[in-house]
Amino acid sequence: MQLLLQSITKATQKDSEEYEILSQAQNTIHVIATRINNEKSKMEAKRKTTLFLSRLDSDWCLPKRWFNTLGVCNLIGTLEVRCIEDNKAKRIGCALFNHYMIMAKAKKHKLYEPRHWFPLRKFEIENLPNTEG
Repeated sequence: MQLLLQSITKATQKDSEEYEILSQAQNTIHVIATRINNEKSKMEAKRKTTLFLSRLDSDWCLPKRWFNTLGVCNLIGTLEVRCIEDNKAKRIGCALFNHYMIMAKAKKHKLYEPRHWFPLRKFEIENLPNTEG
């Protein structure tokens, strides 16, 4: 719809009343499309959060009812962590919430073992020089 309006607007004289109406319609369609995309992104973030939390092994020390206080994940993915002593890389699943982070190791395809969880206020980022390229 938006492309059709753009094409029609380009073919319309810029000083005409139709051009102004078409431009307003084009802006309205853009606003609607942006809202739809934002809502779709929110729904996808909620779905990914629910999926991640449902896959956490239930044997860890934080109760599942506590999950409701976390909100929706801002970022979910795999983090590559290197130990300073041996420089071996390990892949750890990571879920970043507004105020909290959970890092987990995959036990099975659909089961994660939480390894580290902490509030972000206790988290510090240190920029280490890259010594091996």
